[in-house]
Amino acid sequence: MGCVTLVVLGMGACGVMGLSTSRSLIQFRRFEQTTPGTPLTRVVDEAGTLGFRPREAGAEGPDDAGLMTLELVKQNWPPVGPWHLRVKHADGGVASVTTWIPD
Repeated sequence: MGCVTLVVLGMGACGVMGLSTSRSLIQFRRFEQTTPGTPLTRVVDEAGTLGFRPREAGAEGPDDAGLMTLELVKQNWPPVGPWHLRVKHADGGVASVTTWIPD
């Protein structure tokens, strides 16, 4: 009886973690729909609420178009791995957000 209980609890925990990860993935991908001109602080605050942190030395200088790049990373438990947001911005406004999950 104790073994069955452990198996059922393990399966339930795995299911809850799977649903939580799926929900987080949907929120993560939502950043790609960020409207250009959205304040950078708003995007960074929303990402911080979801567990994203600025990558050390993640800010790059301006590219040819004058846009700066800020990379935010969320570390997930294995086997999921880290998720990255690359935020192109200028003058406090977001130009685009790209999501990236390393292989």
